[in-house]
Parts: sequence; C-alpha cells; structure tokens
Amino acid sequence: RVLQYNVLAKRYARNMEPWFLYDGLKPEGDDARAQAILARHASRTPDGGFAYKGWPSYAEGILTAAEIAAVEARDRRDFPFERRAPRLLDVIARADADVLSLVECDEYEQHWAPKLRELGYGSRWHKRPK
Repeated sequence: RVLQYNVLAKRYARNMEPWFLYDGLKPEGDDARAQAILARHASRTPDGGFAYKGWPSYAEGILTAAEIAAVEARDRRDFPFERRAPRLLDVIARADADVLSLVECDEYEQHWAPKLRELGYGSRWHKRPK
C-alpha cells in the first residue's frame, strides 16, 4: 500500500487561509460565501498587487465578526504544528503503508525522521525542485 499525505508546511497551516476557514463557513451549503472569499483572496489591483491584503480583509463583510473570531480561535486551537503532529502520526500509523510520500514536510529532520523511525520506516527527504 502507498500513502501520499499532505502534512501541511507550517507556513500554510493557518485556518485563516480561504480554503480552510473552519468554524467560519459551514461544511455544507456555504458555497456562495466560500466562492466570494476565494475570489477576494485572488483579487488583484491594476498594478498586480493584492486587492485585499491578508486576513481578515478578504473575509470581512462576508463572514460576520463572530465567524472571523471563531476561525481565529480554531486556528489557535488546532493548527499549530505541535497540535497537528500527533494526529498526523496517528493517520500514518493507521494507514500501515508500505511506501509513504509526505508532502510539505518542512519539519523532516527535527520531527518526521525520528518519528517515522519509531514507526519502523526508513525515510529520506528530497527538496521539491523549483
């Protein structure tokens, strides 16, 4: 068995990214608001800069203040690497794969190499070519 899993690099691990927004958008039936937020996130000014500079500017007026606060609370609670890492290792262990491919693995030497060794895996890290 082969498992390819995106463990989400630290710099992308933010609930405030428009493709997450847990506790702000409903899992079902919030497609119009989700699309509006994604459109704002990608929106550019005539000179090519971002029209909405960062969180929460691209969500304001679409999400309520309470929803924005809930998104930020969820980020603090669930998105730090120290919180995600044990859950990620559990997924990997339960998969019982013969071959693993971990994507966005920016904590390889400090975390993944020793933890994978504990699970019985040999491992090697390769930087993605540009």
